Amino acid sequence: GEAAAEPLVEMPLTLTRRGEGGEGGEQEVVTLRVHKGQDASEQVFAFCAANGLHSADEVSKLGGLVSGRLEEAGHAREEATSAAALVARGARQRREGGYPPPPPH
Repeated sequence: GEAAAEPLVEMPLTLTRRGEGGEGGEQEVVTLRVHKGQDASEQVFAFCAANGLHSADEVSKLGGLVSGRLEEAGHAREEATSAAALVARGARQRREGGYPPPPPH
């Protein structure tokens, strides 16, 4: 069962670490992996938290990339309820005043 340990998604990402005074920092390559059975959006959140990516833009961009990779690999959409979708849905509900209307009878 060696093959079982293969990640579904493996994305090397180059992050720029800011220096103390905000001057150009080090470039560092970190790899985001999602394994079968893991929640892709949770992996994205954990990765962002671990690497100090706190902007909603970064999170949703990564969520979208991961979802795209999972789809290319032939994995069902529901495995990747992307962080972006969750964020967007929350924003939409706030804008529309909360819950969806009841279905017509």
